[in-house]
Amino acid sequence: PSNLDLHYTYISLYLQISSQDQQQSRPQLQKLIDSYRSFVINPDPRLRDIGNYCLGLIQSIGKEYISAMHFFTLVTDSNLKYLNNSIGFIYLQWLEYQKAERFFQKEIDNQGNLKGAYVNLSQLCFVSQNYRALEELSKNKAAYDNFSFFLKRFLAIYQLNFFRYYYLLIAPIWNNLNFAGTLGAIFIALLWFFYSRKLDFFEPEKYSYLLLCFVLGMFFSLLCYPLYDFYHFHLNFQLNGLWFNDLMYCIFGIGFIEELVKIIPLLLMIRFTRQLNESVDYLIYASISALGFATTENLIYFDALSLSVVHGRALTAVVLHLSLTSLIAYSLVFSRFQAKKKSYKSAFMFTFLLAMVFHGLYDYFLLGHGIIASLSVLSIVILLFLAQVYSKILTNSLNQSSFFDEIKLLHFKSLTFYLMYAFSGIILLEYVLISISFGASYANQHLVYTGLTSYLIIIYLTIALGKFRIEKSRWKKVLLYGM
Repeated sequence: PSNLDLHYTYISLYLQISSQDQQQSRPQLQKLIDSYRSFVINPDPRLRDIGNYCLGLIQSIGKEYISAMHFFTLVTDSNLKYLNNSIGFIYLQWLEYQKAERFFQKEIDNQGNLKGAYVNLSQLCFVSQNYRALEELSKNKAAYDNFSFFLKRFLAIYQLNFFRYYYLLIAPIWNNLNFAGTLGAIFIALLWFFYSRKLDFFEPEKYSYLLLCFVLGMFFSLLCYPLYDFYHFHLNFQLNGLWFNDLMYCIFGIGFIEELVKIIPLLLMIRFTRQLNESVDYLIYASISALGFATTENLIYFDALSLSVVHGRALTAVVLHLSLTSLIAYSLVFSRFQAKKKSYKSAFMFTFLLAMVFHGLYDYFLLGHGIIASLSVLSIVILLFLAQVYSKILTNSLNQSSFFDEIKLLHFKSLTFYLMYAFSGIILLEYVLISISFGASYANQHLVYTGLTSYLIIIYLTIALGKFRIEKSRWKKVLLYGM
Protein backbone atom coordinates (compact mmCIF):
# COMPACT_ATOMS: atom_id res chain seq x y z
CA PRO A 1 0.00 0.00 0.00
CA SER A 2 2.84 2.46 0.67
CA ASN A 3 4.72 1.86 -2.61
CA LEU A 4 3.71 4.88 -4.69
CA ASP A 5 5.60 3.66 -7.78
CA LEU A 6 3.37 0.61 -8.02
CA HIS A 7 0.20 2.68 -7.55
CA TYR A 8 1.28 5.13 -10.28
CA THR A 9 2.11 2.35 -12.74
CA TYR A 10 -1.05 0.40 -11.97
CA ILE A 11 -3.38 3.38 -12.36
CA SER A 12 -1.73 4.51 -15.61
CA LEU A 13 -1.92 1.06 -17.19
CA TYR A 14 -5.38 0.27 -15.83
CA LEU A 15 -6.94 3.46 -17.17
CA GLN A 16 -5.17 3.08 -20.52
CA ILE A 17 -6.64 -0.41 -20.97
CA SER A 18 -10.09 0.38 -19.58
CA SER A 19 -10.42 3.42 -21.89
CA GLN A 20 -10.99 0.95 -24.73
CA ASP A 21 -14.27 -0.14 -23.14
CA GLN A 22 -15.46 2.65 -20.88
CA GLN A 23 -18.95 1.28 -20.31
CA GLN A 24 -17.78 -2.02 -18.83
CA SER A 25 -14.92 -0.43 -16.88
CA ARG A 26 -17.05 2.09 -14.95
CA PRO A 27 -17.93 -0.24 -12.03
CA GLN A 28 -14.29 -1.30 -11.68
CA LEU A 29 -13.18 2.33 -11.85
CA GLN A 30 -15.58 3.24 -9.07
CA LYS A 31 -14.16 0.42 -6.93
CA LEU A 32 -10.70 1.77 -7.58
CA ILE A 33 -11.76 5.27 -6.50
CA ASP A 34 -13.43 3.89 -3.37
CA SER A 35 -10.27 2.00 -2.42
CA TYR A 36 -8.22 5.20 -2.55
CA ARG A 37 -10.84 7.06 -0.58
CA SER A 38 -10.20 4.56 2.19
CA PHE A 39 -6.56 5.66 2.11
CA VAL A 40 -7.61 9.26 2.69
CA ILE A 41 -9.13 8.47 6.08
CA ASN A 42 -6.17 6.34 7.17
CA PRO A 43 -4.30 7.70 10.22
CA ASP A 44 -0.96 7.18 8.46
CA PRO A 45 -0.09 10.51 6.75
CA ARG A 46 1.93 8.70 4.08
CA LEU A 47 -1.12 6.65 3.05
CA ARG A 48 -3.35 9.75 3.14
CA ASP A 49 -0.99 11.52 0.72
CA ILE A 50 -0.93 8.48 -1.56
CA GLY A 51 -4.72 8.34 -1.49
CA ASN A 52 -5.17 12.00 -2.38
CA TYR A 53 -2.49 11.86 -5.05
CA CYS A 54 -3.94 8.73 -6.68
CA LEU A 55 -7.45 10.20 -6.68
CA GLY A 56 -6.02 13.30 -8.38
CA LEU A 57 -4.12 11.15 -10.88
CA ILE A 58 -7.32 9.30 -11.83
CA GLN A 59 -9.09 12.61 -12.38
CA SER A 60 -6.17 14.03 -14.33
CA ILE A 61 -6.00 11.06 -16.71
CA GLY A 62 -9.74 11.50 -17.17
CA LYS A 63 -9.06 15.18 -18.06
CA GLU A 64 -10.99 16.41 -15.00
CA TYR A 65 -8.24 18.86 -14.21
CA ILE A 66 -10.02 21.07 -11.67
CA SER A 67 -11.02 18.06 -9.59
CA ALA A 68 -7.52 16.63 -9.96
CA MET A 69 -5.90 19.85 -8.74
CA HIS A 70 -8.19 19.80 -5.70
CA PHE A 71 -6.88 16.37 -4.65
CA PHE A 72 -3.27 17.36 -5.34
CA THR A 73 -3.55 20.37 -3.02
CA LEU A 74 -4.63 18.02 -0.21
CA VAL A 75 -1.28 16.22 -0.33
CA THR A 76 0.75 17.45 2.66
CA ASP A 77 4.16 16.30 1.40
CA SER A 78 4.94 18.82 -1.32
CA ASN A 79 7.98 16.78 -2.35
CA LEU A 80 6.02 13.56 -2.89
CA LYS A 81 7.32 11.75 -5.96
CA TYR A 82 5.13 12.30 -9.07
CA LEU A 83 3.14 15.13 -7.42
CA ASN A 84 4.92 18.16 -8.87
CA ASN A 85 5.10 16.63 -12.34
CA SER A 86 1.35 15.95 -12.25
CA ILE A 87 0.59 19.50 -11.11
CA GLY A 88 2.88 20.89 -13.81
CA PHE A 89 1.10 18.74 -16.40
CA ILE A 90 -2.23 20.34 -15.50
CA TYR A 91 -0.77 23.84 -15.78
CA LEU A 92 0.62 22.81 -19.16
CA GLN A 93 -2.89 21.88 -20.29
CA TRP A 94 -4.11 25.24 -19.01
CA LEU A 95 -1.32 26.98 -21.01
CA GLU A 96 0.17 28.46 -17.84
CA TYR A 97 3.70 27.75 -18.98
CA GLN A 98 5.67 29.52 -16.25
CA LYS A 99 3.86 27.69 -13.46
CA ALA A 100 4.16 24.40 -15.33
CA GLU A 101 7.91 24.88 -15.78
CA ARG A 102 8.37 25.64 -12.09
CA PHE A 103 6.69 22.41 -11.01
CA PHE A 104 8.51 20.28 -13.61
CA GLN A 105 11.81 21.73 -12.40
CA LYS A 106 10.86 20.99 -8.79
CA GLU A 107 10.16 17.36 -9.71
CA ILE A 108 13.59 17.16 -11.31
CA ASP A 109 15.32 18.83 -8.34
CA ASN A 110 13.66 16.29 -6.04
CA GLN A 111 14.94 13.44 -8.26
CA GLY A 112 11.36 12.22 -8.46
CA ASN A 113 9.63 11.21 -11.69
CA LEU A 114 12.52 12.31 -13.91
CA LYS A 115 11.24 10.61 -17.05
CA GLY A 116 7.81 12.24 -16.83
CA ALA A 117 9.22 15.64 -15.89
CA TYR A 118 11.73 15.68 -18.75
CA VAL A 119 9.09 14.55 -21.24
CA ASN A 120 6.69 17.28 -20.12
CA LEU A 121 9.36 19.98 -19.85
CA SER A 122 10.58 19.29 -23.39
CA GLN A 123 7.00 19.37 -24.63
CA LEU A 124 6.46 22.67 -22.83
CA CYS A 125 9.49 24.20 -24.56
CA PHE A 126 8.13 23.09 -27.92
CA VAL A 127 4.51 24.24 -27.55
CA SER A 128 5.63 27.58 -26.08
CA GLN A 129 8.05 27.92 -29.05
CA ASN A 130 10.96 28.40 -26.67
CA TYR A 131 13.31 26.50 -28.95
CA ARG A 132 16.48 27.86 -27.39
CA ALA A 133 15.41 26.47 -24.04
CA LEU A 134 14.70 23.14 -25.75
CA GLU A 135 18.18 23.21 -27.26
CA GLU A 136 19.70 23.98 -23.86
CA LEU A 137 17.70 21.20 -22.23
CA SER A 138 18.96 18.74 -24.84
CA LYS A 139 22.52 19.20 -23.56
CA ASN A 140 21.44 17.25 -20.48
CA LYS A 141 21.77 13.61 -21.59
CA ALA A 142 19.16 12.39 -19.11
CA ALA A 143 16.71 14.94 -20.48
CA TYR A 144 17.52 14.31 -24.15
CA ASP A 145 17.11 10.56 -23.72
CA ASN A 146 13.50 11.23 -22.74
CA PHE A 147 12.72 13.53 -25.66
CA SER A 148 10.10 12.12 -27.98
CA PHE A 149 11.21 10.90 -31.42
CA PHE A 150 9.23 13.83 -32.81
CA LEU A 151 11.13 16.42 -30.75
CA LYS A 152 14.51 14.88 -31.48
CA ARG A 153 13.82 15.20 -35.18
CA PHE A 154 12.57 18.76 -34.73
CA LEU A 155 15.68 19.73 -32.82
CA ALA A 156 17.91 18.26 -35.54
CA ILE A 157 16.09 20.38 -38.13
CA TYR A 158 16.22 23.46 -35.90
CA GLN A 159 19.99 23.02 -35.56
CA LEU A 160 20.32 22.25 -39.31
CA ASN A 161 21.98 18.99 -38.32
CA PHE A 162 20.83 16.89 -41.27
CA PHE A 163 23.23 14.05 -40.52
CA ARG A 164 21.65 13.72 -37.09
CA TYR A 165 18.18 13.97 -38.60
CA TYR A 166 18.67 11.07 -41.00
CA TYR A 167 20.43 9.06 -38.33
CA LEU A 168 17.30 9.47 -36.22
CA LEU A 169 15.23 8.17 -39.13
CA ILE A 170 17.31 5.08 -39.74
CA ALA A 171 18.24 4.17 -36.17
CA PRO A 172 14.69 3.19 -35.05
CA ILE A 173 14.35 0.86 -38.04
CA TRP A 174 17.69 -0.76 -37.28
CA ASN A 175 17.03 -0.99 -33.53
CA ASN A 176 13.56 -2.39 -34.15
CA LEU A 177 14.82 -5.26 -36.29
CA ASN A 178 14.21 -8.68 -34.81
CA PHE A 179 14.43 -12.13 -36.32
CA ALA A 180 10.70 -12.91 -36.32
CA GLY A 181 9.56 -9.52 -37.63
CA THR A 182 12.30 -9.36 -40.27
CA LEU A 183 11.42 -12.87 -41.46
CA GLY A 184 7.76 -11.85 -41.75
CA ALA A 185 8.64 -8.71 -43.73
CA ILE A 186 10.93 -10.66 -46.08
CA PHE A 187 8.30 -13.35 -46.68
CA ILE A 188 5.69 -10.74 -47.58
CA ALA A 189 8.13 -8.97 -49.90
CA LEU A 190 8.98 -12.23 -51.67
CA LEU A 191 5.28 -13.12 -51.99
CA TRP A 192 4.39 -9.96 -53.90
CA PHE A 193 7.74 -9.63 -55.68
CA PHE A 194 7.34 -12.98 -57.42
CA TYR A 195 3.65 -12.29 -57.99
CA SER A 196 4.61 -9.17 -59.99
CA ARG A 197 7.34 -11.07 -61.81
CA LYS A 198 4.92 -13.87 -62.79
CA LEU A 199 2.57 -11.31 -64.35
CA ASP A 200 5.31 -10.10 -66.66
CA PHE A 201 5.34 -13.29 -68.75
CA PHE A 202 5.41 -11.86 -72.29
CA GLU A 203 8.78 -10.14 -71.88
CA PRO A 204 10.04 -10.68 -68.29
CA GLU A 205 12.11 -7.94 -66.68
CA LYS A 206 15.62 -8.59 -65.43
CA TYR A 207 15.82 -9.31 -61.73
CA SER A 208 18.61 -6.77 -61.33
CA TYR A 209 16.39 -3.87 -62.42
CA LEU A 210 13.45 -5.09 -60.37
CA LEU A 211 15.67 -5.32 -57.29
CA LEU A 212 17.04 -1.85 -58.00
CA CYS A 213 13.50 -0.45 -58.10
CA PHE A 214 12.66 -2.32 -54.89
CA VAL A 215 15.66 -0.83 -53.09
CA LEU A 216 14.76 2.64 -54.39
CA GLY A 217 11.26 2.14 -53.00
CA MET A 218 12.71 1.35 -49.58
CA PHE A 219 15.15 4.26 -49.74
CA PHE A 220 12.66 6.91 -50.82
CA SER A 221 10.19 5.80 -48.15
CA LEU A 222 12.43 7.70 -45.70
CA LEU A 223 11.48 10.94 -47.47
CA CYS A 224 8.06 10.70 -45.84
CA TYR A 225 9.45 11.78 -42.48
CA PRO A 226 10.83 15.21 -43.47
CA LEU A 227 7.61 15.88 -45.35
CA TYR A 228 5.53 14.85 -42.34
CA ASP A 229 7.71 17.05 -40.16
CA PHE A 230 7.24 20.00 -42.49
CA TYR A 231 3.48 19.61 -42.08
CA HIS A 232 3.77 19.28 -38.29
CA PHE A 233 6.47 21.82 -37.50
CA HIS A 234 5.81 24.56 -40.02
CA LEU A 235 2.14 24.17 -40.97
CA ASN A 236 0.91 22.79 -37.63
CA PHE A 237 -1.15 20.38 -39.71
CA GLN A 238 -1.77 17.01 -38.05
CA LEU A 239 -4.53 14.80 -36.68
CA ASN A 240 -6.48 16.53 -33.90
CA GLY A 241 -9.72 14.54 -33.60
CA LEU A 242 -11.86 16.99 -35.60
CA TRP A 243 -13.46 15.12 -38.49
CA PHE A 244 -12.80 17.62 -41.28
CA ASN A 245 -9.24 18.37 -40.23
CA ASP A 246 -8.47 14.65 -39.93
CA LEU A 247 -10.03 13.93 -43.32
CA MET A 248 -7.96 16.64 -44.99
CA TYR A 249 -4.83 15.47 -43.20
CA CYS A 250 -5.36 11.86 -44.27
CA ILE A 251 -5.77 12.94 -47.89
CA PHE A 252 -3.16 15.71 -48.15
CA GLY A 253 -0.89 14.80 -45.23
CA ILE A 254 -0.75 11.02 -45.69
CA GLY A 255 -2.16 10.25 -49.13
CA PHE A 256 -0.28 13.00 -50.96
CA ILE A 257 3.06 12.38 -49.27
CA GLU A 258 3.10 8.59 -49.55
CA GLU A 259 1.86 8.47 -53.14
CA LEU A 260 4.41 11.10 -54.14
CA VAL A 261 7.27 9.19 -52.53
CA LYS A 262 6.22 5.82 -53.99
CA ILE A 263 6.02 7.07 -57.58
CA ILE A 264 9.55 8.58 -57.61
CA PRO A 265 11.40 5.26 -58.22
CA LEU A 266 9.16 4.53 -61.21
CA LEU A 267 9.89 7.94 -62.71
CA LEU A 268 13.60 7.39 -62.18
CA MET A 269 13.44 4.01 -63.90
CA ILE A 270 11.65 5.63 -66.85
CA ARG A 271 14.14 8.49 -67.03
CA PHE A 272 17.43 6.65 -66.58
CA THR A 273 16.80 3.15 -67.97
CA ARG A 274 15.36 1.69 -71.15
CA GLN A 275 13.71 -1.22 -69.42
CA LEU A 276 10.11 -0.02 -69.68
CA ASN A 277 9.45 -1.11 -73.24
CA GLU A 278 6.13 -2.88 -72.62
CA SER A 279 2.79 -1.54 -71.40
CA VAL A 280 2.64 -3.74 -68.32
CA ASP A 281 6.20 -2.76 -67.32
CA TYR A 282 4.88 0.54 -65.94
CA LEU A 283 2.62 -1.32 -63.52
CA ILE A 284 5.25 -3.93 -62.66
CA TYR A 285 7.84 -1.34 -61.67
CA ALA A 286 5.20 0.74 -59.88
CA SER A 287 4.20 -2.33 -57.87
CA ILE A 288 7.81 -3.16 -57.02
CA SER A 289 8.44 0.43 -55.89
CA ALA A 290 5.35 0.34 -53.69
CA LEU A 291 6.47 -3.04 -52.34
CA GLY A 292 9.81 -1.54 -51.30
CA PHE A 293 7.94 1.24 -49.50
CA ALA A 294 5.64 -1.27 -47.77
CA THR A 295 8.60 -3.45 -46.76
CA THR A 296 10.21 -0.54 -44.91
CA GLU A 297 6.91 0.03 -43.10
CA ASN A 298 6.73 -3.66 -42.21
CA LEU A 299 10.25 -3.67 -40.79
CA ILE A 300 9.19 -0.80 -38.53
CA TYR A 301 5.84 -2.32 -37.51
CA PHE A 302 6.88 -5.93 -36.91
CA ASP A 303 8.35 -5.76 -33.43
CA ALA A 304 8.15 -8.73 -31.07
CA LEU A 305 4.66 -7.73 -29.89
CA SER A 306 3.19 -7.15 -33.35
CA LEU A 307 3.61 -10.54 -34.99
CA SER A 308 -0.17 -11.00 -35.06
CA VAL A 309 -0.47 -8.32 -37.77
CA VAL A 310 1.86 -10.03 -40.26
CA HIS A 311 -0.99 -11.55 -42.27
CA GLY A 312 -3.01 -8.34 -42.00
CA ARG A 313 -0.20 -6.27 -43.51
CA ALA A 314 0.23 -8.77 -46.34
CA LEU A 315 -3.47 -8.76 -47.18
CA THR A 316 -4.35 -5.10 -46.67
CA ALA A 317 -1.59 -2.48 -46.44
CA VAL A 318 0.65 -4.03 -49.09
CA VAL A 319 -2.26 -4.56 -51.50
CA LEU A 320 -3.32 -0.95 -50.91
CA HIS A 321 0.15 0.39 -51.76
CA LEU A 322 0.53 -1.79 -54.86
CA SER A 323 -2.91 -0.86 -56.15
CA LEU A 324 -2.59 2.89 -55.66
CA THR A 325 0.90 3.30 -57.10
CA SER A 326 -0.08 1.15 -60.08
CA LEU A 327 -3.17 3.29 -60.53
CA ILE A 328 -0.95 6.34 -60.98
CA ALA A 329 1.34 4.44 -63.36
CA TYR A 330 -1.73 3.37 -65.33
CA SER A 331 -2.11 6.94 -66.56
CA LEU A 332 1.21 6.55 -68.40
CA VAL A 333 0.04 3.30 -69.96
CA PHE A 334 -3.19 4.97 -71.03
CA SER A 335 -1.43 8.00 -72.48
CA ARG A 336 1.13 6.00 -74.42
CA PHE A 337 -0.84 2.97 -75.62
CA GLN A 338 -4.49 4.08 -75.77
CA ALA A 339 -5.05 7.83 -75.78
CA LYS A 340 -4.59 9.71 -79.01
CA LYS A 341 -4.52 13.41 -78.27
CA LYS A 342 -4.92 13.55 -74.52
CA SER A 343 -1.93 14.81 -72.54
CA TYR A 344 -0.18 12.36 -70.25
CA LYS A 345 0.21 15.20 -67.72
CA SER A 346 -3.53 15.64 -67.20
CA ALA A 347 -4.03 11.86 -67.02
CA PHE A 348 -1.19 11.57 -64.51
CA MET A 349 -2.63 14.32 -62.30
CA PHE A 350 -6.07 12.73 -62.48
CA THR A 351 -4.89 9.31 -61.31
CA PHE A 352 -2.57 10.85 -58.71
CA LEU A 353 -5.51 12.76 -57.25
CA LEU A 354 -7.60 9.60 -57.22
CA ALA A 355 -4.84 7.70 -55.43
CA MET A 356 -4.53 10.49 -52.85
CA VAL A 357 -8.25 10.45 -52.11
CA PHE A 358 -8.54 6.66 -51.90
CA HIS A 359 -5.46 6.46 -49.69
CA GLY A 360 -6.74 9.25 -47.46
CA LEU A 361 -10.19 7.73 -47.08
CA TYR A 362 -8.71 4.32 -46.28
CA ASP A 363 -6.59 5.79 -43.45
CA TYR A 364 -9.34 8.14 -42.32
CA PHE A 365 -11.75 5.34 -41.46
CA LEU A 366 -8.96 3.41 -39.73
CA LEU A 367 -7.66 6.35 -37.67
CA GLY A 368 -10.97 8.11 -37.01
CA HIS A 369 -12.64 8.66 -33.66
CA GLY A 370 -16.21 8.26 -32.47
CA ILE A 371 -18.68 7.66 -35.27
CA ILE A 372 -15.90 7.55 -37.85
CA ALA A 373 -14.17 4.73 -35.97
CA SER A 374 -17.38 2.68 -36.14
CA LEU A 375 -17.17 2.93 -39.93
CA SER A 376 -13.74 1.27 -40.15
CA VAL A 377 -15.25 -1.51 -42.26
CA LEU A 378 -15.34 1.04 -45.10
CA SER A 379 -11.54 0.79 -45.26
CA ILE A 380 -11.93 -2.87 -46.20
CA VAL A 381 -14.55 -1.94 -48.80
CA ILE A 382 -12.12 0.58 -50.33
CA LEU A 383 -9.34 -2.02 -50.29
CA LEU A 384 -11.44 -4.65 -52.07
CA PHE A 385 -12.55 -2.11 -54.66
CA LEU A 386 -8.94 -1.10 -55.33
CA ALA A 387 -7.91 -4.75 -55.65
CA GLN A 388 -10.53 -5.14 -58.38
CA VAL A 389 -9.28 -1.98 -60.11
CA TYR A 390 -5.71 -3.29 -59.85
CA SER A 391 -6.75 -6.51 -61.56
CA LYS A 392 -8.47 -4.65 -64.40
CA ILE A 393 -5.64 -2.23 -65.11
CA LEU A 394 -3.17 -5.12 -65.11
CA THR A 395 -5.39 -6.90 -67.64
CA ASN A 396 -5.63 -3.84 -69.88
CA SER A 397 -1.87 -3.35 -69.73
CA LEU A 398 -1.15 -6.97 -70.60
CA ASN A 399 -3.60 -6.75 -73.50
CA GLN A 400 -1.62 -3.87 -75.02
CA SER A 401 1.75 -5.60 -74.78
CA SER A 402 3.92 -5.09 -77.86
CA PHE A 403 5.35 -8.54 -77.11
CA PHE A 404 1.96 -10.23 -77.12
CA ASP A 405 2.47 -13.90 -77.94
CA GLU A 406 -0.36 -16.42 -78.20
CA ILE A 407 2.02 -19.29 -77.46
CA LYS A 408 3.26 -17.67 -74.23
CA LEU A 409 -0.33 -16.87 -73.36
CA LEU A 410 -1.22 -20.56 -73.64
CA HIS A 411 1.48 -21.37 -71.10
CA PHE A 412 0.38 -18.62 -68.72
CA LYS A 413 -1.24 -20.24 -65.70
CA SER A 414 -3.76 -18.71 -63.38
CA LEU A 415 -2.17 -17.20 -60.28
CA THR A 416 -4.98 -18.30 -58.00
CA PHE A 417 -3.08 -21.34 -56.75
CA TYR A 418 0.07 -19.26 -56.27
CA LEU A 419 -1.83 -16.72 -54.15
CA MET A 420 -3.67 -19.43 -52.24
CA TYR A 421 -0.40 -21.14 -51.31
CA ALA A 422 1.32 -17.81 -50.61
CA PHE A 423 -1.44 -16.55 -48.31
CA SER A 424 -1.54 -19.91 -46.54
CA GLY A 425 2.23 -19.66 -46.12
CA ILE A 426 1.91 -16.23 -44.52
CA ILE A 427 -0.65 -17.49 -42.01
CA LEU A 428 1.46 -20.58 -41.28
CA LEU A 429 4.57 -18.45 -40.78
CA GLU A 430 2.69 -16.13 -38.45
CA TYR A 431 1.44 -19.14 -36.48
CA VAL A 432 4.95 -20.54 -36.09
CA LEU A 433 6.43 -17.18 -35.06
CA ILE A 434 3.70 -16.60 -32.47
CA SER A 435 4.09 -20.16 -31.17
CA ILE A 436 7.81 -19.64 -30.65
CA SER A 437 7.33 -16.25 -29.01
CA PHE A 438 4.17 -16.79 -26.94
CA GLY A 439 3.42 -20.50 -26.89
CA ALA A 440 1.24 -22.90 -28.86
CA SER A 441 -1.92 -22.25 -26.84
CA TYR A 442 -2.02 -18.56 -27.71
CA ALA A 443 -1.01 -19.31 -31.29
CA ASN A 444 -3.92 -21.76 -31.65
CA GLN A 445 -6.40 -19.16 -30.41
CA HIS A 446 -4.97 -16.55 -32.74
CA LEU A 447 -5.11 -18.96 -35.68
CA VAL A 448 -8.85 -19.43 -35.15
CA TYR A 449 -9.33 -15.66 -34.92
CA THR A 450 -7.27 -15.14 -38.09
CA GLY A 451 -9.34 -17.71 -39.98
CA LEU A 452 -12.63 -16.19 -38.91
CA THR A 453 -11.65 -12.62 -39.76
CA SER A 454 -9.53 -13.08 -42.88
CA TYR A 455 -10.80 -15.99 -44.93
CA LEU A 456 -13.27 -13.88 -46.95
CA ILE A 457 -10.57 -11.33 -47.80
CA ILE A 458 -8.21 -14.15 -48.80
CA ILE A 459 -10.81 -15.70 -51.09
CA TYR A 460 -11.65 -12.34 -52.66
CA LEU A 461 -8.02 -11.35 -53.29
CA THR A 462 -7.17 -14.80 -54.61
CA ILE A 463 -9.93 -14.57 -57.21
CA ALA A 464 -9.53 -10.86 -58.03
CA LEU A 465 -5.74 -10.94 -58.41
CA GLY A 466 -5.37 -14.50 -59.64
CA LYS A 467 -7.54 -14.69 -62.74
CA PHE A 468 -6.99 -12.53 -65.83
CA ARG A 469 -8.91 -12.52 -69.09
CA ILE A 470 -6.16 -11.55 -71.51
CA GLU A 471 -7.11 -10.68 -75.11
CA LYS A 472 -4.83 -8.87 -77.51
CA SER A 473 -5.56 -5.12 -77.88
CA ARG A 474 -8.73 -5.36 -75.78
CA TRP A 475 -9.21 -2.25 -73.64
CA LYS A 476 -11.90 -2.23 -71.00
CA LYS A 477 -12.77 1.11 -69.47
CA VAL A 478 -11.95 1.05 -65.76
CA LEU A 479 -12.05 4.70 -64.64
CA LEU A 480 -13.50 7.99 -65.73
CA TYR A 481 -11.63 10.14 -68.23
CA GLY A 482 -11.88 7.38 -70.84
CA MET A 483 -9.47 5.19 -68.87
